[in-house]
Amino acid sequence: MLLHVRIQEILGEERDVEKSDLMKLVYLEAVLKESMRFYTIVPVVARKVDRDVKLSKTYALMSMKTTLAHLVRSYRIKADHTKVRLKADIMLKPDSGHYVSIERRT
Repeated sequence: MLLHVRIQEILGEERDVEKSDLMKLVYLEAVLKESMRFYTIVPVVARKVDRDVKLSKTYALMSMKTTLAHLVRSYRIKADHTKVRLKADIMLKPDSGHYVSIERRT
């Protein structure tokens, strides 16, 4: 609920997300980063790097923030992470389904 309130304060009801809004969505970014830290997509990286490589996560984070801002404004999303059992494969994924409900906001 707090996430929805913060997004509404910045974006309001109807208007589209603009690039200047993304920097204001600090709490949404924190939620995304903590979720990715807690449920990492790739649990193990097995490679040898012979030089410094700098990758930019900016575009991916901007895309996730834009998508989630639109979803959270329109839908109430609930999840029970305590029931999730994860399977470590090439990518970390749920082994027992997803425990998520999505309801349209009125």
